[in-house]
Amino acid sequence: MTRAVIVGAGIAGSTLALLLKRFTNITPLLYEGAPSFKHIGAGLSLAPNGLAPLDQLGLLPKLKGISQPVNGINIYSGPDRRLVTHLSNNWYQDLYGYPLISFERASLQDLLVSELRRNGVEVNFGHRCVGVIDRHDNEPAVVQFEGGLEVEGDVVVGADGGGSLLRSLTIPKSSGEGVGVEYTGWTTVYGITKPLDQAPTMDQTRIVGGIGKSYGAWPLLEKRQFWFISLKEPFPGKWPSEASLQETLDKECQGLWFPEHYGDTDTFMGDIIEKSVRTVKVPLMSGYWDATNYGRVVLIGDGKRIHIFSTNRLADQGLGGEAAHSIVPFQGQGACQAIEDAVSLTSVLHSLSSPFRVGELLSALDHHSATRRPRVERVIKGSIFAGKISVDFSKNVIARKLLALAMSRISGERLGKSLEWLHAPQNLQLIKEM
Repeated sequence: MTRAVIVGAGIAGSTLALLLKRFTNITPLLYEGAPSFKHIGAGLSLAPNGLAPLDQLGLLPKLKGISQPVNGINIYSGPDRRLVTHLSNNWYQDLYGYPLISFERASLQDLLVSELRRNGVEVNFGHRCVGVIDRHDNEPAVVQFEGGLEVEGDVVVGADGGGSLLRSLTIPKSSGEGVGVEYTGWTTVYGITKPLDQAPTMDQTRIVGGIGKSYGAWPLLEKRQFWFISLKEPFPGKWPSEASLQETLDKECQGLWFPEHYGDTDTFMGDIIEKSVRTVKVPLMSGYWDATNYGRVVLIGDGKRIHIFSTNRLADQGLGGEAAHSIVPFQGQGACQAIEDAVSLTSVLHSLSSPFRVGELLSALDHHSATRRPRVERVIKGSIFAGKISVDFSKNVIARKLLALAMSRISGERLGKSLEWLHAPQNLQLIKEM
């Protein structure tokens, strides 16, 4: 029996386990260090490139049941409160057969765990990896966990986040620890509201820029909103107290006009924030690790473990920086790229004979990393560019006006088609061939 030990049951790890179970003869063994997944306020979106592989797993009807369709993205100029451009969701559906949807991250995580169990794959919570013994020969690697448990694996997958222990094993192949991954100079404060009964429309995303920060809201089920504010801020290492979060809310978030009336008068971000059930602050990291495989160990995105401060708790799970790469959220591609990682790795493992011959395995993992890197790097650079436009670039008044003028002359359809490289489903042929 060929076994893949997957360390980290986030979106990438859980999706990979489902793909291996469905399309290969490889047995996935899935371990998660956290005792359970906690709801700490994150919302996310999935574009067609993330939805298509999940559809191949038969999950699309269930995904629609936990998500809110996003029927349009409206981008506004903050200084003059003017709609700059509108991106319709119709072109997603027309071009790719899939919409753009948004939901709580925890809802997707719960769905994946439930689907794993339904397919006979148990998520072993409360198992923190402490080491891997890999002799770089034809013998399986041994994954070691706290408490003394040891598990053999023909391949070991690190989906254990920004603080990844598994990543430390790839460093001998890297030109240096942390190559290319660094703090961007931006932080994001975000949260999820309780139901907003006075909101007239709940299916549109609103994004406002042009004032030295970017902010807005995405619709969720039950008339809730996932809101965010991204801004420049020095990185102190981690957020040590609730005062750090509250200071940012008081200094940066009050008095910000919001392009929707929740009642009879103008609405401001402070009005939405006051209705939040959870609020979180996180530093934004970006980059691609120099090496994502070494021996039998390979890294994939997701997990996002970096210290954050929440109004509910200090958390070290579920948010803020990936094991293989780290992508800022300005293009909404973190979860999508994690899913693409899982598809690519499944494809190369499916092509191998069983049991794995070490030489073939190492070549396959090299191929996976080399194939994924150009696309992930392009997504990373595109997300950074989008962040600079919305947060940094907008501080210059002349540049801001020129940008608003240029965007106003680009139709939403044209803008959408210019992003076809990003949102078009990838690697579906790989799934069909498995």
